[in-house]
Amino acid sequence: MRPAVVANLRRHAQRKDTTKTGLTREGINQARAFGASLGSRTKLHYGTAKRTASTGKFVQQGAKKAQGLQYRVRLRKELTTSALNREKWNAEVRQRGGKEKATRDWLDEKVPAEIVLPPKIAADQIIRKRLKVPWKVVLKGAKGITFEELSHQENQQAVLERLTGKSSATLLRGQPIDPLESIQFRFYKSGKIMMEFRGRSFNITSRFNQVLALKKEGATITLIRSIFSKGVCPKNILILLTP
Repeated sequence: MRPAVVANLRRHAQRKDTTKTGLTREGINQARAFGASLGSRTKLHYGTAKRTASTGKFVQQGAKKAQGLQYRVRLRKELTTSALNREKWNAEVRQRGGKEKATRDWLDEKVPAEIVLPPKIAADQIIRKRLKVPWKVVLKGAKGITFEELSHQENQQAVLERLTGKSSATLLRGQPIDPLESIQFRFYKSGKIMMEFRGRSFNITSRFNQVLALKKEGATITLIRSIFSKGVCPKNILILLTP
């Protein structure tokens, strides 16, 4: 049975932090080529962070040049591991021997909560704010639509772990998520939700619905408790309490 709606949580194109776009020349070409392959029933969503915003821009260029398509884009403030304190996060990366190790420690909840959002909370917000949209349109009877949600590797890993209950290190098998590689979510009219990644399928219906059922306030309280349990009260806690 074919899904009614498909959503891809897709990594941005090949990165290079020292460029104006945050992408390499190859990354720009990747994004344009990907845009040229998309159909008219695609909805393109991406965050405001430099790499995802640039990728989205070049995806649109490729789609418009190849097929004359102009996507209605929904911009979303991107959640990343440095969402609370970028300077301290960069220090953590250096101290822990690089971003890959620091990200793994973050996923294992070994990085202080006053520096970064705990991974479960970050994943829950991504699921509610980005993957809830395709879920809702299926409930309204829509079909044949593909959502492209551009994001970051660490966000993808957090969502993988949240919805499978498995370590992303096990799922990745030592191979980082490639530029423009995606985690695919298949939404069915019956209410079933399947997630596919690198040839493996997971029925995530129960976990997905559990995340949607959690109150936003509950997630915020969990984060506040985590922070205050360490005896820390960062100024940017106000960010979390602002609607």
